[in-house]
Formats: sequence, C-alpha cells, structure tokens
Amino acid sequence: MTGKIIRRDFLKKAALTGASITLLGRVPADGATPDQNTFTSKGEHFTLAFHAKKGLFSILRNDGSMLLQNGTARFNLGGETRSLTSPSFKHRIRSSRITDQFGTGQMVRIMSEDTDRIIDTEIQIVLYDHPEVITIQTVLANLSQHDLMLSGLEPVCVIQEHGGRLFIPGVTRCITNGALYYDAGRIHTFGTPFEKAVPYGETKGGRMKNSRLSETEETVHSWWNAGFFIGYDREGLVLGYVENNRSLGQLLITRIQPDQVLFTAESVYNPGYMLKPGQKIGSDRFAILMDRNPYKALESYASMAGASGNARTHSIINGWCNWFYTYEHTSEEEIIRNAEFAAGNLKKYGLEYIQVDEGYQRWHGDWEGNERFPHGMKWLADRIKGYWLKAGIWVAPYVVSEPTELFQKN
Repeated sequence: MTGKIIRRDFLKKAALTGASITLLGRVPADGATPDQNTFTSKGEHFTLAFHAKKGLFSILRNDGSMLLQNGTARFNLGGETRSLTSPSFKHRIRSSRITDQFGTGQMVRIMSEDTDRIIDTEIQIVLYDHPEVITIQTVLANLSQHDLMLSGLEPVCVIQEHGGRLFIPGVTRCITNGALYYDAGRIHTFGTPFEKAVPYGETKGGRMKNSRLSETEETVHSWWNAGFFIGYDREGLVLGYVENNRSLGQLLITRIQPDQVLFTAESVYNPGYMLKPGQKIGSDRFAILMDRNPYKALESYASMAGASGNARTHSIINGWCNWFYTYEHTSEEEIIRNAEFAAGNLKKYGLEYIQVDEGYQRWHGDWEGNERFPHGMKWLADRIKGYWLKAGIWVAPYVVSEPTELFQKN
C-alpha cells in the first residue's frame, strides 16, 4: 500500500541511523532481522552480520563473497576463558556514522550484557569508506564487587571451535613481525614447519593464552601484525594492531585450506591487569586491511599505525649502530673504525648517523664512558663529527643501578 510504513523496514532503517535495537531472546517475525536473530550493517566495502543468539559476527564483501565467518571476542579472567558465545550474554546493537583519524565509516557497537553480573563487553567494529579497512576493539567493564585479574583480551577470534574462517583465496605465504631486533620476522610458506625465534624467552612476559590453533597444521606466531601474500598482481591482506598503548598485541595464524585461515589476535597484559569494580579496559584497536597491491596494503597499514600514534613519518634516520654487531662489547676504537669506514664508503649513499649503543656506560644511571672509552663521550662525539657525520647515543633514563651516586643519594 502506497505511503504505508512497514514496521520491520522502519526498525531496520532506524538501526542504521543510530537507533538501538535490543536482541534479547526471540525477535518477532516482523522485527528488524530476517532470521529473527541477525543484525546487519552495510558500509562502502563490507557488510557486517551479527548473530545475537550465537554471539558470532561475520563480514561479507559487498560483492556477496564471505571475508570473515563466525568471529567473536573472548577474554581470560583468572585463568578462565570466556567469549561472547556464552549464553550468559544478551546483546544489543547500535550503528552510527563516525569520523576519526582513519576516515569516515559505519561503526557498529555490539553491547553484551552479562546476566551473571560479572563483566559487560562491548565490541566496536568500524567499516571504513576508504580505504578497504575494518577496525575492531573490545572493551570490558567490571560489574562485580570484586577485583578481576585480566591476563588477555582477544578483540577478534576466528577459530575452529566456532566454525570460524578468514577467506583468502590462493594464499601461499605470510610475512610475520618479530618482537625485537633479534627477530625481524620472516616470510613463512604455509604447509612448512614454523619455528618461533625466542632466544630470550617470551619477550617482556608477553605470553599468549594459547600457542596452537590446529593439531594438524602449523601455527604461525607474529607480534602485532602479519601480511598475507597471494601473488604480486593479486590482492594483499594485512591483519594488525594499529596501536599498542595498553598491551602486547600478538597473532596466531593457521591455514587449514588453500583459501581458509584461522587466526586469533590477543592483547596480552603483563603480568596481568587488575580490573577494579566499576572500571573499564579496552584492547588496542585491531585492523583488517586490503588493497589490490600487496605492497600498498602493508604501506596503508603502516600509515594507519602512524596516524594512530601521531608519528612523524616524513623523516628517515639512516645510520649505523654498534649494537647489532658488538652488542654491549663495544669500544671507542670500534666506533671510530666504523665511523671512518662509513664516511669513506656509505656517506655518499645517505648514511648520516653513528650511534653508540649500550656498553659504553659505567653503570645504568652513570652515563660517562667506562674503561673501553678512555677519552670520554664528548671526545668521541667530536671525532664522529670530524667525519662530517652526526653522533647518536643510547640512554635509558629510567634505569638506575645501585652502585651509582644517583642511586645512593636518592
């Protein structure tokens, strides 16, 4: 009938303009969702579908193909893992337009009320207009009257247990990121063993709750981010935290089919975060990003991380640092010999800096040269400048050793 407003159409349109829809139990047949449990929100490139009864969300490309199937969020409290698939959670969804440092997009907030009155959860998913990127963040709120020890929070978890899948047709390899200088990451070919580089154990105590996603396929570990490779002329996909303000972000990845990947992203809190009654804490924001050019996908991800941290990305520091060869066993003579070589052979290609790293100091907190630097650090800096190079030095201003005068007097 012309001019008649159909109730289900009204509710669906209201949800997409910022209204809140409560999906608690059964939704009436003329409600906002076709199967009575699923809420959808469409962006420029992707459509999000959340199944309120199952506590799972899926992301489809707007050409109709599935990108991510049956994802959820989960967290570890006092050694017990809980997820939004728990029947104790009842869900409400709100969708609205937002603009932030990454651009303009559609934000979907999945607000999950804990009927056990322990912890409420909210997943914030943003479908951006440009570029082809989705960000996901999960926030927890302590409803109880007791302190809760949080060791890890997974803003997105796509695993076998829930029928989860990330679809990357034809994916053969991924590029990982290591924790520090001793592990720069690697290009891993799926179907081959993965060996994790841990010469110093779990860096900074960043131990994930789980270490494997499959009993039959290798599990790849990467810090903060990972890129997926299909071909030089094929689409690239990147998963990664765009910020690391609250936790140590890590990824576990397993390819289970030529076009299907499992993964979980965990924000690890070291040695654990005590969530007080009434307090909230969020994971860092996690991104799923795609581009037709695999290199551009990585560059766009790096640009997002830079924008998130207000990084100055216009200047590149090009230089030599002794740490990566001598570690702390460096000397004045070693520094001068390398400065002389750099001036004669590398300066013309853009090398500017000679940085003296840890090992020169008497103690942490006493930043004068030790017996291997008999002429002192100013003398050494002047020698470096004499080669028309810039002198750099490593310090740790918040580390103070007990034998130092600074420690003894303070």
